[in-house]
Amino acid sequence: MPAARSYLRDEQRNYRPPGTSALTWLLALVATGFVLQNIFLRWFNADAIIASSVILSPDNVASGKIWTLFTYSLVHSVDSFPYLLHIVGNLVGIYFLGRELIPVMGDRRFLGLFAASVLGGGLLWTATHWQTGGVAVGATAGLLGLLVTYAGFFPQRQVTFLLLFIFPVTIKPKLLALGVLGLELCGFVFYEIMGADAPFEIAHSAHLGCMLVGWIYYR
Repeated sequence: MPAARSYLRDEQRNYRPPGTSALTWLLALVATGFVLQNIFLRWFNADAIIASSVILSPDNVASGKIWTLFTYSLVHSVDSFPYLLHIVGNLVGIYFLGRELIPVMGDRRFLGLFAASVLGGGLLWTATHWQTGGVAVGATAGLLGLLVTYAGFFPQRQVTFLLLFIFPVTIKPKLLALGVLGLELCGFVFYEIMGADAPFEIAHSAHLGCMLVGWIYYR
């Protein structure tokens, strides 16, 4: 009994109440960035402030605003209703991938992977558009880095998601990651490199950069 009581005392002494998970903090950060972006745009007409201090652009990086290589993931397209899918899709994807990855990686590595993916995507996009200019926004870079890492850990697991939030699709993570990679490569070559008219403004180079980071992390 004394040994048992000693063990219980050690357990109680080492116990720490569960805190807010890294996934919750990350989702809250991305969602808060989107809300603040809309408040400043709609109420204060602060387009110029956001463009010069938060959004990623070659001009911002060239002027020393290195933090925009990270902060661009906290703002999203807000021009019309369909672009609401940009923020909603990112939040939903981060939630489901984070829920699976954090038990394997832990909170710190999960957040580190997301931040590194955002940075890798920002660097490749900036290098691609250094001469042509433009802007990049959105947390999709971090999301796709998580997707590639998840596909590395669980390549054959069957996952089901709603395409366009309507059509249920079941696929293996490895095939999903390869399919996304193929689409991003086509967009990068034909739209960003060759300059074809794109139906949507998608930062394919940023997506490729973050997918590369996810693959390097897994390897």
